[in-house]
Amino acid sequence: MFEDYKVPDDIAIRLNVDDVRRSLENIFGALGMPDANAQRAADVLVYADVRGIESHGVSYMMQWYVQGLRKGWINPTPSPKPIREMPGCATLDGDEGVGIDVGPQAMEMAMDKADACGVGA
Repeated sequence: MFEDYKVPDDIAIRLNVDDVRRSLENIFGALGMPDANAQRAADVLVYADVRGIESHGVSYMMQWYVQGLRKGWINPTPSPKPIREMPGCATLDGDEGVGIDVGPQAMEMAMDKADACGVGA
């Protein structure tokens, strides 16, 4: 299944990870994302590619994020907020932000809850 997303070695282009991350941050920034959001999103894409998860990396997903940000389908400046919350869990409204930005924020919230009460979801 995931082989459909794998870039064949004979056409793969290898780039410096730090250069790619900087380029992604610049692209996200040019599309209206604040620096912290752009950095978080770039980190997730680079993480996927470095670990060979091309289906969720730069070469496949970036085109969809650029299109979504340009067409207004994705909010470049989301303000995620809990819509329901208990000590160990919460339901988060991502404010139409891109998941690779909002997801890590949700995970931070879950880890804070886990620190406070032993479980976070």
